[in-house]
Order: sequence, then structure tokens, then C-alpha cells
Amino acid sequence: MGTSATEANLLEEVALGPVRLRNRLAFLAPTPAHGGTDDEANLPTEELARYWEAVAAAGIGLIVGEHQSVHPTGTSHPRVVESGPATPAEPLIGRYTKVTEAVHRCEGRIFAHLYHPGLLANPGYRLLPLWAPSALRVPVGAPVPAGGGAIGHAMSEAEIAEVVAAFAEAARRAGAAGFDGVEVDAASGYLLAEFLSPATNRRNDAYGGGLAERCRMVVEVLAAVRAAVGTELAVGVRLGPDPYVEGGLAEDGLPEVAAFLSAPGGIDYVSVVPGLVPDAAAPEAAGSQTASAVARAAGVPVLYSGLLTDLSEAGTLVAEGGLAVLDVTRAALADPGLVTKLLSGGPSFFRPCVACNQTCTTRASQAAMAPASCLFTPLPSGADGAPNRFGDDRSLLVVGAGLAGLEVARLAAGAGFMVTLLEAGPEVGGQLRLAARAPRRARLGRAIQFYEDQLAQWGVEVALDQPATVETVESLDPDFVVAATGCLPDRPAWSTATGGADERPGRGASGLPITDVRAVLAGQATLGRRVVLAVSHTESGYVSLAAAEFLADQGHEVWLVTPDFEPAGMVDFFTSEAAYRRLLKKGVRIEPTCEVEGVTDGLVLFSNVFSGEAGSLPADGLVLAQGGVADDALYRALRGLRAGVLAAGDCVAPRDMEGAISDARLVMAELALACRSGETAGRR
Repeated sequence: MGTSATEANLLEEVALGPVRLRNRLAFLAPTPAHGGTDDEANLPTEELARYWEAVAAAGIGLIVGEHQSVHPTGTSHPRVVESGPATPAEPLIGRYTKVTEAVHRCEGRIFAHLYHPGLLANPGYRLLPLWAPSALRVPVGAPVPAGGGAIGHAMSEAEIAEVVAAFAEAARRAGAAGFDGVEVDAASGYLLAEFLSPATNRRNDAYGGGLAERCRMVVEVLAAVRAAVGTELAVGVRLGPDPYVEGGLAEDGLPEVAAFLSAPGGIDYVSVVPGLVPDAAAPEAAGSQTASAVARAAGVPVLYSGLLTDLSEAGTLVAEGGLAVLDVTRAALADPGLVTKLLSGGPSFFRPCVACNQTCTTRASQAAMAPASCLFTPLPSGADGAPNRFGDDRSLLVVGAGLAGLEVARLAAGAGFMVTLLEAGPEVGGQLRLAARAPRRARLGRAIQFYEDQLAQWGVEVALDQPATVETVESLDPDFVVAATGCLPDRPAWSTATGGADERPGRGASGLPITDVRAVLAGQATLGRRVVLAVSHTESGYVSLAAAEFLADQGHEVWLVTPDFEPAGMVDFFTSEAAYRRLLKKGVRIEPTCEVEGVTDGLVLFSNVFSGEAGSLPADGLVLAQGGVADDALYRALRGLRAGVLAAGDCVAPRDMEGAISDARLVMAELALACRSGETAGRR
């Protein structure tokens, strides 16, 4: 299938002020995570130049770079680049010149992204106060900063002028380093957004009150930036609503703000971003109607950032929504060959973004501050085509068609192996397919469809309803075997003693139905009205939140019992915030810091993990979400009989989707080494 007309308009050239872009596709750095450490702390690095060069080489029209802090009070950790006057102009300009030159070599364009996080800064990094419009804490509903959400210092007018001057100096340096434009961040709860928002701006001077007063600092920053860079660079402002903040700046208020800021004529475009990064629960093109309203009100081009994973939908936003540039960051992370495939106009398989928010936002915001990547495509950019063909038609048997097995089969077939994939069940996908059945997680099914298409393209022989045994493997006698047999549900000792839970529905000795969360998502469990969901501390939260909502949607009264302070401690803020709001509105109740210890007639027994205080909940059924234990029996048996036996995914150790993909890549590296070294595989 060739490129459609709506997809083709994504490849049109477009101008943002004096800067002409080769297409309408933009890549926005998700987090401030590209500076150095130690002697390179808060400075751009060679790593950064390579990262953006790879993105530009993949054909993206516009890169809006990493957050650059303009002032020491806004620098949260060593990986944030600080580009304001507190940093010596050299080596900053010299290092950034290498970045812009790398992008320009690939015919890309890159804008500097200037910000001050305000209340969302980390006061612990430099032991400086949090500068803010007013002496407030971070509002309830906004992400708490890494340093802990201290009360802000209400800025004086002199301090406001200091920050305005810092934005201007950072912009001047960006121009000197060869950036094509500057984007001023007045969104995401950062300092300038805090001045715009009635919820955080309680001032009664010239910088607070009505719209004009709340916009005043942003107007001054934009004027100072324009004066610093002249007319040769594009200047834009980033706007977005307050996420879940009572009395804040709502989506319907953005057009008025945009019109006010664009009225002086000093900006070339407006960038519209969501209050929180949309996950799989959000509709495609979430927030685009707001962006279109901003475009009509402001009278300047608008860059829309929201949720774009369907390129045909993206094209309609240009044709019908009046949007000039579209943020396709997550789609480009998922398939770095996206632009190349669009340009080819021929049949292609786009690797879909499933909006899981796990490595593009979650990992990038953790302490390591790693650059964003896609869970399914660990590299930030570059072609994701066939790997080197080192297989030389050797035979490879993959046992298990969960995520790890599918990825191994796909990569190995592309590398020249003759691949056979055995799956014990009637469908491929494993736990990924179960997850796609959860409420608002249907997008995960697009990943399964991608794998099915890829296996067909590469000629992989897929055998369903084929449990593998040692005898099965020996009869096929492949050159290499990869066991990807997954994991079995983990069971607390008391559940085994009472007749316990396996993956199928069952009953304890008390007669209370006990089942595993997998059976619930598969639609195989029959439970009464009152259900207790018992979560272990090893469960990341993605499964338990989805299962709780699944049960609530079926009309059950749900209690979620977790030994942790919250059941979603490892879930990204953007996903958990929305999920909690949905669950609580649906009547789901949460019992934190408690662990289920047993069942009796009509009751689930638990105790507090700190005090030991016992309690019970009336229940008609119990669902266990206790993680898994490796199903590695086949792998261990084969290792004693054959050479060339490898393992991937949960049968190595139960982890998450990222672990499965990582294992598949490691297996491919081992296969490459074995093939190139002439290692003998097969029966011992």
C-alpha cells in the first residue's frame, strides 16, 4: 500500500517564520535528559550531537531540542543543560555548535528549547529555593518535583527581570551556536506557565490578576528573546493546560492566551502540548481540537503535540485541522524509518507506537535521566530494517510466541535463519495479547498485528496449539533453539495450602473462588459481585490497575490490596494519575500497605505490613496479581542435551516488556557470535 494523499501532505515543506522545514514532522525532546555528568555536568555532550544527528538523518523536519535551563534556580540535575548567563559562554556555544552542525549536515533544522521549571525544579541539586509567582506548593494534581515539592519563593520584580534577561542571553547563545530557532516553554507547569495560571499566580502587582497581568512576564520574555536573536531565527512559545489543577488554566483558555501573546507580532508560531502525556487510554489526536482553536485565534502556525500514532489521522490534522507542524516523536521512536517509508511511497510496515509511556517518558524521567527511546525499538533513531544476514539459512526453533519469542523470530528471520515458531496456545502474543484486552489498552494489539505481518513477510513458519517437549525439539533437530516459554503465575504459600490458584479459575478449601489475574483478563474467570484483587510488591502496577478497571467495568465491587504505599509505584505519572481518577470514580477501593494472608468462608484475610494489624474484607472472589515464576523446565532439559540452546523473556526471569525486547536483542548477539565463530550447534 502506497502513501495516501493525507499522509503525503505530511511531507510538504512548511515555514515557521524565517525557517523553512523540509516536512511537517517534528521531534520534541521528551525530557531534560541530554547533558553530561561529572566534568561535563550541565553541558551538551558528544552523545547529544550523535543523538540529534541520528534523528535528523532519519528525515525529521524539525527537532525541538532538550530543555535548556536558563537560570541556576531552574537546573534540577547534572543532565540538564544550563545555557543562561551563569554558565560560561564557552565551552557551551562551542559544544552546541557541534550539535547544530551535525543536524544541518543531515539537512535538518533544530530549535533551542528554553525553560525554567519553577515549582517543578529540584531544590536539592543546588540547595536553591524554588522560584515561583507566589509562595505556594505544587498544586495537587501536578507532578511532584524530584526534590519534593517545597513551598515556592515569591519572586520579586527584580528577580523576574533577572529571569527575563537570562532567557534573552540563552537565546543569544543559541543563535551564536547555530540553532535555527528558539522555543520558549510556557507550558507543563513550569515557571512561565505558573505565571499564566490563576491557580499558581496569586500576585496583586503588575504580574498578577487579569489576563494581561498574568501574561506580562511571558510577553517580556518573548520580546527579550526576539531582540536577542533578531529576525533570522524563528521564535515560538509553548503553551499547554494545567493537568488536573483546580482553578488552573484549562484547555478552553489557551486560544485567548495564544491570541494575546501573538498580538505584538513577535512570535512565528505557537506550540500546543497536552497537560499530561497521553497514554494508551487517550484517543488518537488527543488535544488536536484545542490546537486547531489556538491556530484560529493566534493567526500564526501551530505545532501540535499530543498523541499521533496513526499517520493517516496525522494527515487529516493538516488538511482539516489547520495545523502546520505535527509532533511525531513517539511514532518516530517506535519506527525510526518512518519518514523513509513515507518517502518511498511503496508497501511498508510501520512499527506502531502503542502509547505505553514506558521508556519514552517513564525511564527518561527516572534518576538515570536516560535519553528517550521506544520500548520496542531501543535505539533512538536510524533504520530499523533487516539486520546483517549472518544466519546463512541455519535452522532456528523458537518455542513460545510471547513478546520475546516474537521479537527473536522477527529478527532472526531477517538475519537469514530459517525460523520455526511453536506456540502452545491458539494465538500469538502471550501476555501482551491479554494486556490488550484490558480497558483502554487495545492499542497494544497493534504491536501483535505488526509481528504477525512481519512473520508473514519473512516467511516464518508459525505452528499454533503446539506445546513443545524435548521429544518435539529432538525430532525437528534445529541448529539453534531459543526457549521463550514465559512464566507461570506466582502463588503465595497460603493459596497452595488452601487449594490455591493457578492460571485457571479454582476454589480454595473455603469455597471462595481464587484465580489469577491472567484468567480474569482472558475472560475465563467466574467471580461474584465482591472481588478482592491481591497485589504483590513485585507487580509493577500496570497489570493490577488494568485488572481492577476491567473488573469494575464488569460491574464488580473491587478492593485492591497492595503491600506498597500505592499500587502504581512503578507506573509513569501520566498513566497512573489518569488511571486512579478513573478507578475511584468507578468505585474501586484501595487498601495500601497490606498483604493478603488467606481466605475463609466469605472473607479475605490480610494484615498491615508495618503494624501487623489484622483485617478482613467480605468477598465473593479473590484475584491474585502476584507476578510470575520462570517456566524454564524445557530450557533446562535442552541445555543438557544440545548445544546452541538460548533463552529469552520471562523464562529467564519474569520482567516487563522492555526486558523481553532486551533479551531478544541479547539472544541475537549471541547467535551472531556463534555463527561467525563457527560454533557447532545441535545435539551434543
